[in-house]
Amino acid sequence: MFHKKQRSYEFVSMSELSVPALDNLILLFNSKENKKSGTILGGRSSVLHTTIENVGPVIVKHYTRGGLVAHVNSQRYFFAKKRRGQIEFEFLIHAKKAGVSVPKPFAHASCGSLFYKAWLITKKIEKAQNFVEICLNDLKKAITFLPEISENINKLIAASIHHIDLHPGNIIIDSSSRVYLIDFDKACYFTGEREKLKKRYRQRWQRALEKYKFSDKLSNLLLE
Repeated sequence: MFHKKQRSYEFVSMSELSVPALDNLILLFNSKENKKSGTILGGRSSVLHTTIENVGPVIVKHYTRGGLVAHVNSQRYFFAKKRRGQIEFEFLIHAKKAGVSVPKPFAHASCGSLFYKAWLITKKIEKAQNFVEICLNDLKKAITFLPEISENINKLIAASIHHIDLHPGNIIIDSSSRVYLIDFDKACYFTGEREKLKKRYRQRWQRALEKYKFSDKLSNLLLE
């Protein structure tokens, strides 16, 4: 890992970043063009697309807060043991080692001490489509992805990784029809029995289907 401090920002990356690349990222961090996902179930975090020299196209995720606290403090977090970008970065690495299909983590960054802002940088998955869009527009096609989605969840269960918010909105499909799980922001390690973790994945998936009135045909997760 490469650690770098540029101005008041701290970076941890898979490969070394040049000063111009760091400066460009800092400009992006402060951009007012951060946009939240346009899909339902899109989550609170906002993202931007950019290109880093010698790295290629990346996605920059900027963590934002929700609920009543967002009206007075939408972006800063109280620093505990680890910053949010670091937590998701590490879970993506662990999930990838477990064989789960996830975006390749490249870096995380933060600014501030007691209260901080945080960002996550991952390699961009070209021509990615959110699974929600497929569910709404082509149910028959969406159903064909359930075995691969199930396979990835089974790998998470085997690794005792609890993706607390795994639903159709946190799945994307690339141009080769490969499934990717995203948004490990609130993931944690599960210490209970495997059957309990499997049950939690099923329950979260089913709640999303019911809340957004998706077809029951999407409920057939093949969890081992």
